[in-house]
Amino acid sequence: MRYHHVDVFTDRPYSGNSLAVFPEADPLTGAQMRTITQELRHFESVFLMRDGSPGRPRSWRARVFDLAGELDFAGHPLIGAAAVLHALHGAADPEAWTLRLPDRPVEVATERRGPGRYASLLDQGAAAFLGRPDPDGLAALFALDPGDLDPGLPPEVVSTGLRGRGGAPARAPAALRPSGGGRARLATGGPWT
Repeated sequence: MRYHHVDVFTDRPYSGNSLAVFPEADPLTGAQMRTITQELRHFESVFLMRDGSPGRPRSWRARVFDLAGELDFAGHPLIGAAAVLHALHGAADPEAWTLRLPDRPVEVATERRGPGRYASLLDQGAAAFLGRPDPDGLAALFALDPGDLDPGLPPEVVSTGLRGRGGAPARAPAALRPSGGGRARLATGGPWT
């Protein structure tokens, strides 16, 4: 099966975020897609199937897998997928692609910048604001004291579609506690101590 090794977020080959794009994945099952992703050992792979909707030549179904399984959404594989589609099927500059994930469509605009080089803009839709977590509990998840959180930036749970990502607005320099029980500080402009 043909696939493309793609590097996104870079202007140099073999740098940036790499992934595998399979532009003709129609015959594959989800289990096969996961196995292929695990075999290649890329963080993510994207599998494309023609949408088949009349009047939508720039619309493709897409499934994204990481080493653990299928993802509801992941931005850099979709950006890479749109660049591959532009290389294979793009007739104009710029092009616009609809990538239909199992739960929702996303739009990606691409523009050729040279041989094998594309600029892409992903519209993943509006972020969902899911509420405010307990600051004390959130601080503990990151091995921080509640006072390490910036009171001017209350924590908020926000989703753009990818599970398992998060952060806490900490004061600078942030107090970091490695699991070994020691305490390290990241000094502004200084080394780890």
